[in-house]
Amino acid sequence: MTPGAGGTSLEQAPPALAGLLESLDRDGVAWSLLRPPASVAAPEGDVDVLVAPDRLAAVESRLAERDFVLMPMPGPDVHGVGYDREAGRFVWIHAQARLQVAGAVVEADEVLADTVVEEGLRRPGDGWLLWILLLRALVDKGELA
Repeated sequence: MTPGAGGTSLEQAPPALAGLLESLDRDGVAWSLLRPPASVAAPEGDVDVLVAPDRLAAVESRLAERDFVLMPMPGPDVHGVGYDREAGRFVWIHAQARLQVAGAVVEADEVLADTVVEEGLRRPGDGWLLWILLLRALVDKGELA
């Protein structure tokens, strides 16, 4: 699962995650990763997926169908964790209907209106991605890696 020269593709994501994202595409659910596509191949951390508020239930259903354990957490977000045998790792999905960064709230529709698809993975457009990464690093975490 090492990113190739062209970047990370859906095929390099753990199969459990790739299957979930493909099912969302089939269902017509607009989604976007909230980190660069290379993050899906990293063996640690969660995968943040942005969807429209009225589609959170669809994500929850797809997670349950794919044997993810739904994790009850405060708030409207959907969290699911599953063990991907083929990848030999756990996959934690955090589906959210709005972006909260540095105390600001941006509704999903604003970000989803400007997404880029690269090798089967959707991400925010360059302007959004830059601000998301900078604000999370500098304000939310206090450091720029």
